[in-house]
This record gives sequence, structure tokens and C-alpha cells, in this order.
Amino acid sequence: MPVDEDTKDRGTITVFTGAQRPDLLALLQKEDCPLIFMWPEFLDGAITTQRYFNRLFDFPQLAKCQLVAVHTLDGTETIVGNGNCIPFFWRELAGIRGDSKGSDFARVLRTLPDGGFDTILARGVHQVIAREDTNKKLEPVALTHDQVKDMDSWTLTEPPNALSALAIAVLPAWRSYNVAEMLIKAMEEVALAQNLAILVVPLRPTRKADFPHVDLAEYLGWSKQTGGQNGGQNGKPSTAATELTTSRETGGCNGSSETASAAGNEDSAAFIPFDPWLRKHVRLGARMIKIARQSMYIRGSAAEWKNWCDLDVRQQAEKAMKQRKSVWVEPGDTEAPVIFTPRGCLAPMQYYPSRDVGEYCEPNVWLFHSLD
Repeated sequence: MPVDEDTKDRGTITVFTGAQRPDLLALLQKEDCPLIFMWPEFLDGAITTQRYFNRLFDFPQLAKCQLVAVHTLDGTETIVGNGNCIPFFWRELAGIRGDSKGSDFARVLRTLPDGGFDTILARGVHQVIAREDTNKKLEPVALTHDQVKDMDSWTLTEPPNALSALAIAVLPAWRSYNVAEMLIKAMEEVALAQNLAILVVPLRPTRKADFPHVDLAEYLGWSKQTGGQNGGQNGKPSTAATELTTSRETGGCNGSSETASAAGNEDSAAFIPFDPWLRKHVRLGARMIKIARQSMYIRGSAAEWKNWCDLDVRQQAEKAMKQRKSVWVEPGDTEAPVIFTPRGCLAPMQYYPSRDVGEYCEPNVWLFHSLD
């Protein structure tokens, strides 16, 4: 329902934690909560999210890290946005005693998992279970290749030393009222209140979906000053992103991460990113660390992809297969996928006709917000 502009201008917006207002946290979990519909439907196929995300609401320690932005006018409250984050123990950060000023800090930042969102969500949930030693156990099953590599961190019981943002959503009618900025700042306050050393973000660049065939490393170098596909000054990426390599995205799920310029880059302060969501974080002091090529793994059948994106994957795959001599490619009987770019995806998706499975690995970029 449209919101009267006078109503928005007159009220106040407050950000609460789930611990402060468990009633609001409960409202966020209802199926009819409008904030749920702010995300692309294909994210329903994110297998790590399916397994772990609701666990954010199961533990008092994690409830303190879930945020709700509420507009209040004449005693009436309206939820206008929310944010989710998770504390975690970062072994490499502990090795430098959380020192964000030292020479080893940039090296430690690069140890953030290549699996981005999926890996840090799984790590944080398993670590809180290990620390709390409750009956809310969860079988330690890795759902991605990067989670396999990260499993040795799941049983660590040391107190968290870092906070990772997971999601921020704001109702469209309220996006010009600095709600997202309030939620980012609230995450920083949560980290400080819990004596955590750093806030990191596996950021989903929102405009990247308009350019799915552009490599993320190249996209991150586009500046607002020159706009869009013109790149940075003189048609080249800004030096704020020049340390990113430019391996081409093909939609596969086995890509590696690349290092982005992070702490201490002199030019990064002047660089204004083209992407609006990245730009908002940078203006609030964030720096890029590296690309996480495999940040979110999404899997679905042709029918599910059609439901999510209104794309008839099977029909188009059959057309593509008619142009091939075989489903298989040499050597070793490995099925060659059909490549699609469904609406809303940041990169191509791979569909395997013989298994009726479409796999999509969403790339994100790791950022950090200094709390000093």
C-alpha cells in the first residue's frame, strides 16, 4: 500500500536488535513479511540458506545481531527494513590479535573464504552451536566445496572476533530515507558492543544483474564519474580495483577468488563505484578486499528455474542440444552444460540436461568496515 509522504516525513525511524524486540523479529519470519519479496526468487534455491538461515533466529547470541528498522508515528509501528549479520571466530585475525593497523592486516583480510556468503553463514552457525553446547545440534554436512575446506573451523569454541553482514533489505518506498545507512551503522554498533574487531560484508552488487556477461573484476572497476561500461578514468578501471584479475566468468562453480585493493590504497578514497550498493558502503568507509566467485550456490530443476525467472530452460536447452553432435564432450564423458543468463542473475547459469539441474554460483565481493 502506498505510504503518504507526509507520514514518512513526520515519523521517526529506529533500528532495534532482535534481542531488544523479539516481537519484531518474529514478524520478520512470517511468510507474508513484505521484506521477503525484496530478493530475486531464484535465491529460494540457495541450498546453504535453506539449511542455515533460520538458525539465525534460534539463539539469543544471534538474535542480538538481527536488526529491524521501524517507522513510528502516533504510536503505530511499521517495519521498513531489516538486516542480518552473524558473529564468527576468525583464526587468522586472532593470530594478529585483531590489529587492523599492522602490516599483516591486508594478508589476513585475504583469508576470508572464497565461498563468501555460504561459507561464512555455515561457519557462524556451527560455531555458535559448538560454543553454546545446546540440544540444537546440526549435523556437520558441507554443502559446497569451500565449506569442505572450512569445516575445521566449525568446532572452534573461541569467542567471536568478527561480524559478517549477510543481508539488508529496505522497502522501496523507504529507500530515500537513509534506512540502509542506518542498518549498516547499526551493524557496526553491534560489532563494537560485542568487542568484535571488524565488520565484513560479502556484498551482492545490485546493478551487476544488468551486465551478467561482464566479469565482476571489470565491473568493480567501473566508476560513477565515467559511468557504466566506460570503466574508470580514460576508459581504464580505477586503481581502486586494479589488483583484481580479469578471468572470464562462464557460469561455473569452481572459480577462484581474486584480490581487490583493500587497506591503504591511496586512490580508493577518491574512487566512487558505479554500482549503487557498493557505492553506499564505500561512502560509509568500506574498502574492497577480494572477489568471492562462489559466494552463493543455487541449484534447481528446469521447472524451478522457470518458476523463479520465467525462463523455459528445458525448451531452450533442447534447441541448443540440436546444434551439437552429442551431449558429451571429450575427454572423460563429462556432460557439457548449456549456458543461460536468467533474469536477475549476476553471472551465467549452467544447465545439465541429463540431470535436469541448473547450477548457478553467484559472485560477490568481500568488503570490510573498520571499527577504529
